[in-house]
Amino acid sequence: AQTREHSDSTVLGRYRWSFRTNALEWLLTIPNFGVEYDLSGSVFNRMTIGLNARYNWNTAHNYAPPMVFNVFEIRPEFRYYWRTDDKLAVGNWVREKLLKDDARHTWRAYYIGAYINAGTYSFKLGKEGRQGQMYGLGVSMGYSLPLYQYRKGAVDIEFGAALGLAMTQYKAFGHNPNGNYYYEMADRSRCFHVVPYPVVSELKVAFVYRLRSIEDKYQREDQRRIIEMQRLELQRNDEDALKQA
Repeated sequence: AQTREHSDSTVLGRYRWSFRTNALEWLLTIPNFGVEYDLSGSVFNRMTIGLNARYNWNTAHNYAPPMVFNVFEIRPEFRYYWRTDDKLAVGNWVREKLLKDDARHTWRAYYIGAYINAGTYSFKLGKEGRQGQMYGLGVSMGYSLPLYQYRKGAVDIEFGAALGLAMTQYKAFGHNPNGNYYYEMADRSRCFHVVPYPVVSELKVAFVYRLRSIEDKYQREDQRRIIEMQRLELQRNDEDALKQA
């Protein structure tokens, strides 16, 4: 009985992994890959840690192209998942206060997260290009839907976005088509500084491979925890009532 109870309340290690790639970045010719791991083997677990990377750098050319679009980034990310029928305070608060969503889409698994990122970039889409380093942190939000299930494994689809603060330094450069070379624009270059506005650091339409679909994950609730939270809430209400009396 103890063995059965243990197996019913835990998840095998291989079911705690997921692997993803962002289709929007592939459309921009940026190869990318991400991995995510559940922080606990408990069936009540809602928290994960992940690592995403994208890389598109130093494409070989026999000439200096007038347009440049290269990026390299590493992004660790923490996530908390919930569903709209959850009774836990975190899921309800995010749904009601942030998403303004009263509908209960029980087949979706929403998430909110925090990330840090670091990387390098080189962009030139007009007359002036910029090449430098960047570091940032921020929050991410989104949701996942089941897409297709195989006998062993499943592919889910994920929609999301990330917004945060960024610090960067760069060298501005231009392109000489006659001499086929780039030249630095020192007066337009900048040392490290904080970008004075929030940066949308990621838009995501990703395909996610799991051995167990998102439809079957992050939906079990710890009833003992819910009862304890309700008891504490009633206790706080009683204390407030006594203070007002």
